[in-house]
Amino acid sequence: MLLDLRTVAHRLQTDQPTVLALVEAGDMPAPLVIAGRLVRWPEELLADWARKGCPKCEPPAQAEFMDARCLQVAEDQERDYRRGLLERPEDKTRRRAADEEAARLQDELDQREMDEDWEDFQKTRKQGQTNER
Repeated sequence: MLLDLRTVAHRLQTDQPTVLALVEAGDMPAPLVIAGRLVRWPEELLADWARKGCPKCEPPAQAEFMDARCLQVAEDQERDYRRGLLERPEDKTRRRAADEEAARLQDELDQREMDEDWEDFQKTRKQGQTNER
């Protein structure tokens, strides 16, 4: 079974940044990057590492590790998009345009109502002046 960062952090009873720091320092095995976009740890690899007393590991190359961090951030964002916790930029742009259009239409409606109210006021005022004579 392959474990994601959140699961590994939970099993180690720590947070995700600590897991990444341990990997970067060579204090735990580096994850695999699968299909160029998923960061996962084989469960057997972590179990074997723990059975051996958590020995020092070969730290990943800086470029590889940064790629893994970037992929992990992208994976977290994608999960948050699916859950509705984050809004995609294109969705935000569409929503903003729709909000602006709704505000413009509401302003037009408000102006029309004010104009009608003013006309009614003027008519009432003229009628009052006519009745006074």
